[in-house]
Amino acid sequence: MEIHAIITKELDGTILAVQCLIPFSLDVQTPSLIRHPFELVSLSVPIGMTGDIRLKKL
Repeated sequence: MEIHAIITKELDGTILAVQCLIPFSLDVQTPSLIRHPFELVSLSVPIGMTGDIRLKKL
């Protein structure tokens, strides 16, 4: 498998996973190559919990 096919498959899988997790529509545009250094200022991950939580009394 060629590198462009692998990258395309990875991007498509990532987009599909995000669309399954986030409950609103996303505007997905074509990828572009970043030629200048990319600086990540902050990183966060939203974590949610659903369902019943049962606590035991000690």
